[in-house]
Amino acid sequence: MGACLFKALEIKPEFVSIGGDKRFIVAAVEAPSAGDAISEQIAQALKENCIAVVWPELTVSPDLRENIVKLIRDRDVSDALEAPEILIPGTWHETTNHGIVNRAGSTTAMARSA
Repeated sequence: MGACLFKALEIKPEFVSIGGDKRFIVAAVEAPSAGDAISEQIAQALKENCIAVVWPELTVSPDLRENIVKLIRDRDVSDALEAPEILIPGTWHETTNHGIVNRAGSTTAMARSA
């Protein structure tokens, strides 16, 4: 299993009051090295034959999540290194018909279809 982190990560929260409770949502994340870090992390996970790779909660924006999936999908098809069984790119606050939820992206099926 692999656990991944980012250097110089800054979370940009927005605070709201709902029914008298103070809550927050993560509106953005600034991590200047995240793109390069993700590339290195995926390469290392493949090299180490990790079956699962996990990033921390509320640190992987939808754009970074798509980058993770793209790196797994676009690897060289002749590469003997197998993709991890499970990728959990943190969670992210997403708006649904029922309000804002904190959910992990469903990248397992996407990554395995490569």
